[in-house]
Amino acid sequence: MSPRLKLARRLFWAALTAGMVPAFAAALLLLDVLGDAEATTSHSLTIPLIAVGLCAVAILGGLWIALMGWRISTTLRALNRHAEAMARGDLTGRVETPGRRVGQGCRDELDQVATALNLLTAQLSQQITERDRYESDLRALNAELEHRIEERTRDLEEAQRQIVRAEKRSALGQLVAGIAHEINNHVNFITSATGPIEMGAEDLRTALLAWHRVAQAPEELRGERIREAQATEEQIEISRVREELDMALSQMRHGAQRIQSIVSNLRTFSHCGDDRPERVDLIALIEQTLFLVKPRLAKGIEVRLDLQPLPPVQCLAHQMSQVLVNLLINAGDAMGKEGRITLRAWRERDEVHLSVEDTGEGIPPEIQSRIFDPFFTTKDVGEGTGLGLYVCQQILEEHGGGICLESIPGEGTAFTLHWPAHFEECAEIHA
Repeated sequence: MSPRLKLARRLFWAALTAGMVPAFAAALLLLDVLGDAEATTSHSLTIPLIAVGLCAVAILGGLWIALMGWRISTTLRALNRHAEAMARGDLTGRVETPGRRVGQGCRDELDQVATALNLLTAQLSQQITERDRYESDLRALNAELEHRIEERTRDLEEAQRQIVRAEKRSALGQLVAGIAHEINNHVNFITSATGPIEMGAEDLRTALLAWHRVAQAPEELRGERIREAQATEEQIEISRVREELDMALSQMRHGAQRIQSIVSNLRTFSHCGDDRPERVDLIALIEQTLFLVKPRLAKGIEVRLDLQPLPPVQCLAHQMSQVLVNLLINAGDAMGKEGRITLRAWRERDEVHLSVEDTGEGIPPEIQSRIFDPFFTTKDVGEGTGLGLYVCQQILEEHGGGICLESIPGEGTAFTLHWPAHFEECAEIHA
């Protein structure tokens, strides 16, 4: 065999080992055959052998191309179906190329693409599973957090109610001495009127007995008994007795009415209510509250009212009364023994405004920003809780309004309240 033919044979087997195109391998085999034919046959057989070899090469090449086309198209369809499944969110499937199962080694680039896509799908599936688990844990944590927030909110609301009640009890404690003194004065009026009533009743009894004897006397003694009855009336001064009784009863009636008014106003102030707004005569509420607080103020403090006529406004009467009590007590304490408190009430558009002004020493600018903080007070230890203005602010905010401070050191302080005139509608909107 010639060296050329030996080289062709080696190239053929190398091509097969390297996985080259079978057509190239077939061509090399043809050269090998031609070499052998050249050595063993005559020249007349060369052309047929060449034709047979070329046909074999064409057939093998066509079969190889068809096989590769089928494999490529089948693999591409599998990749397309898998991509569509991934788009739908189905990550359970895997790509299998023709002649190879999942998990087997890669034979060519198509197998590498399928393997990479299967790996990506597995990673995505694992990530989605972990994400779902994290989302489930997060939802559970959110639900627990919401539950805790609701509990804390209820606790804070209850604490807020406790603070309001505590401040109301504190205000009541400051009013008790003045209210007790006022009630005692009117009780004394009633008690002092009992003496004239008792004496007047005794005189009336004497006159009644005299006239009773007239009615019981026989006809011949009736004239004498009438003169005796008239003499008795002149002796006890029956007209004076009637006047004294009228005065004593009027004094008792006035004292009883004042006590009744004090108790009624005190009940309005101390009543917790059901937190439902109602239409309130604000002017009457101011006067009732002032009636409660006035005994607590020093005698040298003058109270002036500048109240514009107002229609009934929506508010929680017991809460607004508590705000006024706190502001009036603070104003009285700021002035000491003498000064002037001015109460103003007016309406601007859809809001009610109410101001309490005093002529005290004023509030220093450096602490004005802290005046509404809870437990902050400028009073001596034991004289204030530091909750009065904080509670006032909370009550006005619940009414959909607010409270403003204006103070000039050395001249006085003014607190202005404002809230919607139709508070009930505002409360429904906030709810």
